[in-house]
Amino acid sequence: MLTLTLVRHGETALNAERRYQGRIDPPLSEHGAAQAAALANVLRRALSAEAAGHAAPPAPIVYASDSTRALHTAALALPGATVVPEPRLRELDFGAFDGRSYEENLDAHGDLFRAWIDDPAGVRPPGGETLPELEARIADWLDTLPRDGHVIAFTHGGPIHAILARLHRVPFVVARHHGVAPGDALRLIVPAHESGLVSPPVRLRDHAAGRGRHRPVRIRWGPGGPVVDPSQPTPRPTPSSWRNR
Repeated sequence: MLTLTLVRHGETALNAERRYQGRIDPPLSEHGAAQAAALANVLRRALSAEAAGHAAPPAPIVYASDSTRALHTAALALPGATVVPEPRLRELDFGAFDGRSYEENLDAHGDLFRAWIDDPAGVRPPGGETLPELEARIADWLDTLPRDGHVIAFTHGGPIHAILARLHRVPFVVARHHGVAPGDALRLIVPAHESGLVSPPVRLRDHAAGRGRHRPVRIRWGPGGPVVDPSQPTPRPTPSSWRNR
């Protein structure tokens, strides 16, 4: 089986300002660098627990989106590790929406921006990419991973939700119910056989380094895997769905 640890990069100034950031490449803020440094202890404890009882466990394979914010997070969280830059782990390309706030995009793009908010799978941001294109490159990356060992990936909110959607066989909008804040780390156990059930994600992040509690996860886990909690309304994209990436 494969242990897969997904880490969202630390906070940037654009995160704090609630602006879209896809291919735009801001550095970590001071707070984001502190989040990344705090992850070093979190990941060290997780790796030590995993190594218990093994004489010489193999070192994890470490990937990172080739964005500055992801690579810097990886360098601070796993100092000395060999990190493989992976373009397929980039955030969604927001095109003309990148770097702008929700309100600024409404002013600049009006109906087109509203249409994209309602249907990110079918509407392309000018100069950007669609949700299915993000999901396709994430699926392509997942298909290259080994069936056992440990892989750590430093990436972004959109790719993490695309990975959760693919592995748990749920729509992207359902996977988004897993709140993933800057500096968060999630661990999943992926069975060697495709018929196996991927474990629910376990959050490794040290909450003392973060900014409070996350919204609740509205997915319940039955014997057959993840299902949407029927007591909750069917989710749909909201203005906040693509903010703060």
